[in-house]
Amino acid sequence: MLGRARFGGFSAVLLVGACSQVLGYDEVDFKGSGGAASGGAGATDASAGSGGSGGSLGGAPSGGAAGTSLGGAPSGGAAGAGGAASGGAAGAGGAASGGTAGAGGTLPTGGSGGTTATGGSGGTTSTGGTTATGGSGGTTSTGGSGGTTSTGGSGGTTATGGSGGTTSTGGTGGATGGSGGTGGSCTGGVVEKTITASGSPGGSPIYGAVMPSGDTAIAWMSGGNIYVTRVNAAGTRLGTDYSVPGLHVHGFTATTDGYAMLVARSPDHLYFVKLNTSGAVVVDKDLIGGCNQATIGCEWYSYSSTFAAEGGRLHFKGSGYTAYFPIYRRWPDNIAHTGDTLRHLDLSGNAGTGSVAGWGWGCSHSLDLRLAQNGTTVGPVCLSDCYASKSILWADSKVISSEPSGNCAGTSGAALGGFVSVSGGYWLSYVSPEGRPNKDIAVAKLNTAGNVSTKVWLTSNSVDDDSAHLVAFKGGLLAAWRTGTTRTLQELDITTGNPVGAPVTTTSAFRAKDDFFAYPNGDAGWVYASGANLILARYSKCP
Repeated sequence: MLGRARFGGFSAVLLVGACSQVLGYDEVDFKGSGGAASGGAGATDASAGSGGSGGSLGGAPSGGAAGTSLGGAPSGGAAGAGGAASGGAAGAGGAASGGTAGAGGTLPTGGSGGTTATGGSGGTTSTGGTTATGGSGGTTSTGGSGGTTSTGGSGGTTATGGSGGTTSTGGTGGATGGSGGTGGSCTGGVVEKTITASGSPGGSPIYGAVMPSGDTAIAWMSGGNIYVTRVNAAGTRLGTDYSVPGLHVHGFTATTDGYAMLVARSPDHLYFVKLNTSGAVVVDKDLIGGCNQATIGCEWYSYSSTFAAEGGRLHFKGSGYTAYFPIYRRWPDNIAHTGDTLRHLDLSGNAGTGSVAGWGWGCSHSLDLRLAQNGTTVGPVCLSDCYASKSILWADSKVISSEPSGNCAGTSGAALGGFVSVSGGYWLSYVSPEGRPNKDIAVAKLNTAGNVSTKVWLTSNSVDDDSAHLVAFKGGLLAAWRTGTTRTLQELDITTGNPVGAPVTTTSAFRAKDDFFAYPNGDAGWVYASGANLILARYSKCP
């Protein structure tokens, strides 16, 4: 069926394919993986659909302050000295029986124990004469009053026992030291910082990138511009935002010499844009778009709502960049199908080389994608509803997880989560309904060639889970997901993928398409929008 669709100021004649139902078009015209359809005016099939709604954006609750509660360090009172009971003087004659050693003061509870009490002195042995009766023993000495109870301080020293004579009871120990104070306690959990934005963020994915210094750069769009907001390690804004013209940001990375991003511009272009550390544009390179879309072989970028939700990815690899993003192409069947492309760029945005061969046309329909760098190896992952198979795929070829819910019309029951580089490979989190009563969260371990060695299911809930994320965290991994309105954080073992400790729930919001990122100290971070504000969330834990 012929129709006309408008994409932000330009229109195209469409012979609408099956996936068009996702965008509200009329009719289906797909055959398998883009097989020949009857020719007609150029139609656009559905833009890649999201494999599961990210849910409505939560409010912007304020996380607990990350204050550190430091226990006081008072000194415990010194225990009083036991009373010195004077034993009677030994009479002349028989041996006086020396008093047994006074009992030492009891050790205080809490701070450091007192020193051991010294027993009473024994009577001296008499010479000759009848055995004298030793003078009456000193009354049991009462230890000096103990110091007042200390909080976490040093315990009182143990009292010294009374002198001999009849057996004296050693002075009682100093007052019991207070229970040990909390020394420099750690407050774990999510801490949020509110950053006033220059517009209304949130229309496309929000990208965060951490600098080696611990500063964070955040790329977002509003009102026809792409903004880069910079904050320091404490979450405080650094200067004013940098901005460049653009409708969406679809990939972002930060290095010591500046910032690079993929920027969608009207009518159908995608640019590689690079800023220096002062915010000046040093590269502005058109990667795709500008051709006659009715011409066979024409490729372009769309800033439609579907592409905006999915976005692309951009990684810096030292000598250049790797860009991975979805595209349209007019095929000989005269239909504009959607797929994805992997491109290696040099520092100026020109064609470069990489360890994994790039491609002009990959997964189709490419519903979502991820990109990670492991040493010199690039790891690309996509979710496809049709070609090369209905699966989550490595490099458009190897099946990570079969997802037969894909319908070759722009939808799948699966969704991608986080993709993390680790020693010897990668960990991927994702949402899948396959073999489950509902959509659950899983993680898969891949080697650097994309072969799967381990899969672990993290949930088995009575309702669907969504918004999967994964990030390096404190020498392990941190997985996150949403179940209904509940958001969960779970630490994982980096070798096995198994949960470590109990899950933690948080009121801090996160969207399905906004990647988590790792700080140099191992904390995890993410960004979401709330009205005219950016909310920078940072999760830590006590050691």
